[in-house]
Amino acid sequence: LSLLPAGLAIEDARLISAQNLQRHTLFFNRYGGKVGIDYTWQQNADKFLIANGNDWKIQERHLLSLRINPGKQWQWNQFLESGTQLSHSDFNAVNRYDYRFWKSETRLSLITAGQGRISLQGRLNRFYEGSLGHSAVTIHELQAENQTSLGKRGFIETQLTWSNVRFPAPSNTALAYDILQGLQSGSNFRWAASLRIKAAERIQADFSYEGRRIPGTPVVHQLRAEARYLF
Repeated sequence: LSLLPAGLAIEDARLISAQNLQRHTLFFNRYGGKVGIDYTWQQNADKFLIANGNDWKIQERHLLSLRINPGKQWQWNQFLESGTQLSHSDFNAVNRYDYRFWKSETRLSLITAGQGRISLQGRLNRFYEGSLGHSAVTIHELQAENQTSLGKRGFIETQLTWSNVRFPAPSNTALAYDILQGLQSGSNFRWAASLRIKAAERIQADFSYEGRRIPGTPVVHQLRAEARYLF
């Protein structure tokens, strides 16, 4: 949905603050059938006024998704994405950057007999041009997921992700934070497990654990627990 006045762009100096989201999708057999494909174009633009000027960001994405179900238990997905990211700040020069990106993800899933799911995923992300100059940032990722159903009692999920990052630039900048999302150059490992269980007729308990090993930092462990009473 675009709410910008006619003739005004997010970069226009006459515009003090704005949020703009446009999303268009064309699909065939998106959820049913043995083969499905969809294409999405999306643009996000935000602008806000601070004490020393305006900050604004524009992201444009093109996403192509293909799904194939060769059998009742197997599913193969292929995702291709490309786009641009632009950030500007009147006051803070470190927040001025732009780049192009290209992403590819392949996912193979198996539905187990107990209504569980096992998934293997491989991703390749590349970021280039703009503020990165002639250098390119490359992120290779492999991920394994398992979801086991406990029937009416709940479910268990586990996940393991390995990321190999090549980032030929300082990692303590706004550009690095935007691209790496907490990762660092080298081999990064992240793992997670969660349990949702129905403890009683109206009581639901959630437990989750996350861990990560990032180059140059100690291993981090996070544990959360939550209980809900359902009225």
